[in-house]
Amino acid sequence: MTAPEGTLLLVDLALEQTASSCDGPLCRSEALADLVANLVQLTRSTIARGSLLCTGDGCQVASLVRTDGASEVVWGGVSLDQGTAACFGTGCRAGVVAQVSSATGEAVLHGVAIEQSTAGCEGAGCTVRRVLEVSGRDGIEFSASRLQANEARCAGGGCRVEEVIDLVTPQRIVITNPDVRTNVSACNGAGCSSQPVVKLRADAASMTGGGFVENASVCDGAECAVGLGGAVHNDAHQLAVSGTTFSSNVTDGWGAAIFNAPGRELTVSGATLSGNQAGLRGTIPFAGAGGAIHNDVASGKVGVLRLVNSAIRNNGAAMSGGGILNEGTLINFLSLVDRNTPDDCVNFGPGTGC
Repeated sequence: MTAPEGTLLLVDLALEQTASSCDGPLCRSEALADLVANLVQLTRSTIARGSLLCTGDGCQVASLVRTDGASEVVWGGVSLDQGTAACFGTGCRAGVVAQVSSATGEAVLHGVAIEQSTAGCEGAGCTVRRVLEVSGRDGIEFSASRLQANEARCAGGGCRVEEVIDLVTPQRIVITNPDVRTNVSACNGAGCSSQPVVKLRADAASMTGGGFVENASVCDGAECAVGLGGAVHNDAHQLAVSGTTFSSNVTDGWGAAIFNAPGRELTVSGATLSGNQAGLRGTIPFAGAGGAIHNDVASGKVGVLRLVNSAIRNNGAAMSGGGILNEGTLINFLSLVDRNTPDDCVNFGPGTGC
């Protein structure tokens, strides 16, 4: 459904048990719902048990649902449940369950629920994109929304999985009261790789309230790998987290709750980070640092971590930095960092502040 110069306003849309598939080498399955206009607004709508599949070497699956509003795209009160975008075959490529984008304007998601949805692939060298991908040239607003029990998963030697959720803008991301829980990025196979559950890429970002609970970034197989971060990988130049809970998140690598990329500034205020674990499954040799937070540095770019009236307690790491692994600059204002295993806060390399 397209109206390139006009407006698409869809209210009470219901798509249930719809499916599309293709069979054969290099075949391609296109989107079940492709909404393109100058302004796209999807309100009080339900998308349930939809599937987009392909079978065959090199086959491709597009986005299950794509909404592209050139000047603005808005999802309000949308429920997406048990959606699947998956491929089966050597070198096949699976797309995105839900893609929300605005080339020149803002992407707004309010009161959205995406649950029990899967982006997956099976086959040597297959690749998976994401469950949710949001981009907006003028910014992203993400409020009062729930992302629960979703998976980005691959099986096969050398298979690759991207983040479960990716938010990207050259401007600002504003996240309010998120409920992000039991989502998984996982791979199984020799040399496979997975990524963090959520990745933020922006000039600036803020996160207020809500929680990230029992999310996991894991891998199984000889010489498998995971990305940097379990629940959240921060690649926004500045991220301010206020009053958010990070609990029982897991990574087989580094920074189970939050990974702060080199050259980025992360401020954590009035937050609680507890029960997060890095590397305790032991699937990657010499991995497992930053049970709650890993503050990184590379090529002279120093990550900055500010803790304000927060609690980082009862987290664990296989190697070091049960609470925090700090390779950059840490500034602590009246925050508790204790009861972590095997230690609370470790400066590594040029790190200072523990």
